[in-house]
This record gives sequence, C-alpha cells and structure tokens, in this order.
Amino acid sequence: MRKLIVAAVAAASLTGGVAAFAALAPIGIASAQDAGQPQTTPDAATPDTPKTPKAPKVKATRRAAVRGHIKERAATRREEIAAYLGITTEDLTQQLRSDKSLAEIAGPKAQGLVEMLTTKANARIDAALDAQKIDADRAAAMKTKAAALIERLVNAARR
Repeated sequence: MRKLIVAAVAAASLTGGVAAFAALAPIGIASAQDAGQPQTTPDAATPDTPKTPKAPKVKATRRAAVRGHIKERAATRREEIAAYLGITTEDLTQQLRSDKSLAEIAGPKAQGLVEMLTTKANARIDAALDAQKIDADRAAAMKTKAAALIERLVNAARR
C-alpha cells in the first residue's frame, strides 16, 4: 500500500511539474532575445556593412596546389623527353595524342630513353635519401619499382 501511495505522489509531482513548465515557458522566442526586436539570421548583412567573401576552403586550396605541382612535373618530364628525342614538346604532345607510345616515338632511342628516365628517377630517390625523407630499404625498393614502371610507361600503348 505504501508503494502505491509513493508512486501516485511521484506521478502527480511529475505531471504537475511538466504542466507548470509548459504553461510558464514561452514557445518560439529565444530567452536571450527581447520580444520587441525583429528576429534576424546570424549571417544577414546590414545595408551599411557589405558581406566579406569567404576564404577558400583549405582542402580545395591544397588540392589545387597539388594539381599545379603535378602539371609542372609533367611539363618538366615532357620537356626532358622532347629534348632527349630532339623534338619540340608540342610535337611530342601531338604524337602522344595520336595514340603513339613513347617507344614508337623514340624509335631506336627507346632504350636510351628508359635509361635516361631511370637515371633521373634514381637521382630524385637519392636526393630524398640524402635529405633523410626515406630510409635505405625504402630507397632500394623505390629504385627497383621505378625501373619497372618506367619500362612499362615507355612501352605502353596509348589509347
């Protein structure tokens, strides 16, 4: 019997508290805002102050920088290849776009082209090793992989 009375009193207290809160709390107006002021959005600009442009997003800026760096490296490699083959970069680009492989463009100089590109890649790997950006095991693995990838790149059929 005691448990029943305690449960009834607790239920009445909760119900009464919820009803009192609902009756006293205003709905739709923030407590920090005065009822006489018009409601505004936080980013709305007043006519006196123009909106300032938002700064570019960090990821988008970083992506654009990486794309630019890749394009620079590709242009540099294209210039090196064209200089080795004795043609202009425009001729090289045009021949690559006409679905020729680097080996077809190079003709008898294809093996020399592979060796030149491998030597340059190995030099960049050695520079990274000297700058302690990579360890000796990683450098050896990269040199092995680079030689195979360059061979495949030169002989790859363009489509």
